[in-house]
Amino acid sequence: MKIVNLVVIAGLALGLFVAPAFAADWPNWRGPNHDGSTVAENLPTSFSTTENVVWAADMPGVSSATPAIADGRVYLVSNDETRTKLSGMCLDAENGKVLWSREFVTGTNPTSRNDMASCSPVTDGEYVYFLFGSSDLFALDKDGNDRWSMNLTENFGAIAQGHGYSSTPLLLNGRLYIQILRGEWETDLGMKNHTDADSKVICLDAETGGVVWNIHRPTDAVGESFDSYTSPIPYERDGKTVIAVMGGDYITGHDLDTGEEQWRHFHNPRQGMMDRLIPSPVVAGDLVVGLQPRGVDGFAFSPAEGKTLTYEDSAWIFHEKTSDVATPLVYDGNLFIINGARKQLICLDPKTGEQHYYEDLDADSRIWSSPTAADGKIYALTEDGQVIIAAASDKFEVINRINLGSSAPSKASIAIANNRLFIRTANKLYCVGDANAGD
Repeated sequence: MKIVNLVVIAGLALGLFVAPAFAADWPNWRGPNHDGSTVAENLPTSFSTTENVVWAADMPGVSSATPAIADGRVYLVSNDETRTKLSGMCLDAENGKVLWSREFVTGTNPTSRNDMASCSPVTDGEYVYFLFGSSDLFALDKDGNDRWSMNLTENFGAIAQGHGYSSTPLLLNGRLYIQILRGEWETDLGMKNHTDADSKVICLDAETGGVVWNIHRPTDAVGESFDSYTSPIPYERDGKTVIAVMGGDYITGHDLDTGEEQWRHFHNPRQGMMDRLIPSPVVAGDLVVGLQPRGVDGFAFSPAEGKTLTYEDSAWIFHEKTSDVATPLVYDGNLFIINGARKQLICLDPKTGEQHYYEDLDADSRIWSSPTAADGKIYALTEDGQVIIAAASDKFEVINRINLGSSAPSKASIAIANNRLFIRTANKLYCVGDANAGD
C-alpha cells in the first residue's frame, strides 16, 4: 500500500520502508505513507469536467478501487457494463493513453454492494499486482506481461465474505501480505455457527508467488463480525516492522518473516453479531488508530509486544459516531475521519483523541471514499461524483464543492501523484491539475 516527507506524526513511523523514488507516486490505495497523505504542490481547488483537466479517460465499468500511480503509469481495475468481466488497465499518467488493458476474469457474480473490482492495484513501479473479488490474483510487469497468477480459494480455501472480498494486499520489501478474515458464508452453517477456521494471513514472494508463510488468525468474534473488509498496513517501532491486521474484534501485529503474532488489541467489547468491519487502521506516530464496527467509537493504542491489550488499555477513546466505511486520514499532525452517512468531517488530535471539530460537509450524497490529503488540502469523493475540498487543518473550512457527475455510485478514493489529482468516478478517470505539473 511509497514515500513522502510525511507529516510530523506518521513520517517517522513509516519512513524506513518507503523508497525515496516514490516521492511523487501513489503506489497503493492509501498512498506512499499508508495513511492517505503525500507531498504535492499547487493542487487545484477549482476544476470541472473540463477546467484544469489534464486528461479524462472513459472507464469500461464501475470499480471501488483506487488507482495506483508509479513511474509515469496509472494502474486500474474495473468490471464491465455487464458486471461479469474483470480487467486490469495501465494508462500513461501524462496523457491518459491506454498503454495496455487485460481482461482477466469472466463470468463473475458481484454482490449488490461490491463490484468485484474493489481491491486496489499495488505496484513498486516495475511490477503491478491485481487482486479481484473472485479470489484471482495476477502479477504482471509494467508492460502488461505475465509473471505469475493464482486463485486464492484454490490455494488457501474460501475467501468470500457476505458482501464480497475487497481487502487490498500490502506490497512491502518484495513480499505481498494478504489477509482473509471471514465467516463461513459458502457453507450451510447458520451465521451463529460461523467459526474462525477460514481466517488467516498469508505472505507471498512477490517475485515468484511462492508461499512464504500462511498462518491461522484466531478470534472469538461471532456471526458476521468475523468478516473484515480492511486492508493490512505496516507498523514500525524501535526499528522493527510488523504487519497490522484488523478484524474479528481485534487488531493484531504479525512478524514479517514468520507471521507469528506479536501483539493484540481487543477493540469491540460489545461483540455484536453484525459487527463486520470496513475502515482500515492507520498509524500515527507510535499509536495505531482504529474505528469500531458500524461507525461507533474511534480509538488509539500503543502496541505492547507479547501482550493482549483490552479496550480499556487504549491510549484514548473517542465516544462519538465515526465512520462505517471510510478509512481515517493522518496529515500534518491531525487525524481526520469522514462520517460518510452523515456527510460530516471530524478532526482529532491523534495523540490524545481531543476533538478539534465535528462539522457538516453539506455534500450532495453519501461518501464511501476515504479522504486523501496533500498541499494543505483534503479531498473526498461522494457517490454522486461531487469532490469535496476542505482545509487540512484543525480549523474547519470547506474550500470548494465540485460536481463531476456519476451514472452510478462512485466509491474510489482520490489518488494524488505528480502534483495532480486522479479521480475515479463510476464513468471516468480524471487527471486534474496544472498541465505542466508532472514535468
